[in-house]
Amino acid sequence: MKLRFVARMSEAKSGTGRPATELVVTLGDGRKIATPLDWYPRLQLATDQQRANFEIMPMGIHWPDIDEDLGVAGMLKGRRT
Repeated sequence: MKLRFVARMSEAKSGTGRPATELVVTLGDGRKIATPLDWYPRLQLATDQQRANFEIMPMGIHWPDIDEDLGVAGMLKGRRT
């Protein structure tokens, strides 16, 4: 299954002074995948600046500062890292 997704990622509650609790990825067809941030310990422990530095890859997202990769297919299946 080939998925196309847009280069938009947001963290719920970001910018409100409260810690983010979800990772939200918007796919190219408009669907949104929301998963608990605590499923991804490296992302949860990363700074806002580190989380903001990500690269869209053909089938997922890569955060070079923390060497974390998440695949969209894994997120859809509910896989934790």
